[in-house]
Amino acid sequence: MMFQHVQLLTSRLDEQLEFYQGVLELPVLEKSVNSVTFQVGSSKLEFVQDTKNAFYHFAFNIPSHQFSEAKTWLSKRVILIQDSSGNDEFHSQNWNADIIYFYDPSGNIVEFIARHTLVARDPLNSNVSQPFSAKNLECVSEIGIVTNNVPKTVERIQNLIDSPLYRAVMDEQFVPVGDEKGLFIVVKKSRIWFPETKAAEPAPFKVILSDGKNKTLELDNHSLNNHSLNNHNLDLA
Repeated sequence: MMFQHVQLLTSRLDEQLEFYQGVLELPVLEKSVNSVTFQVGSSKLEFVQDTKNAFYHFAFNIPSHQFSEAKTWLSKRVILIQDSSGNDEFHSQNWNADIIYFYDPSGNIVEFIARHTLVARDPLNSNVSQPFSAKNLECVSEIGIVTNNVPKTVERIQNLIDSPLYRAVMDEQFVPVGDEKGLFIVVKKSRIWFPETKAAEPAPFKVILSDGKNKTLELDNHSLNNHSLNNHNLDLA
């Protein structure tokens, strides 16, 4: 599964433009008074001006072998989020991945993740030779979905995109759905996002994705945060 286009809301569009273009050096694809779209590897990341102070958790894949280099590059541009012990880099044994986190001007929790599982599947992933820069970002690979009912939301997503849980079992608090290049991180409202103390809150977004079966789907998350899911706004494109 691949995220082709991720659309998020922001109340700080000008600051987001300055940050992602000027600090992270992402190329701007489109810009208007109400939105800006950046290229992130094979994905497009769009921010749309809104009055709500929405915030999200999302992740960018980086080359597996460039984690240390990416951390050095990023540390010169942002303050990395630390846990309570002062650690600013993290290893997931279950996911076989190394991770760093930072905030953007909207308060989004943004993640650089080196997924070592991808090397075994695609050896070219370990052959990037140029120094790390924004050009080495591979894709937007995660987006958090915050809901009052994790199992029901996961069930609804799976009915639409036929994707498995990712290295997980069903849980009331946290369930990833998809694969290393496209994960919906479904979490319970008010659950604390790792590694900080920021509680997850629902926020609308749109995602256009390829399901790996020559199908393009558009998912809309304006009402996945309700318990019954009776009035969902998830539609196939």
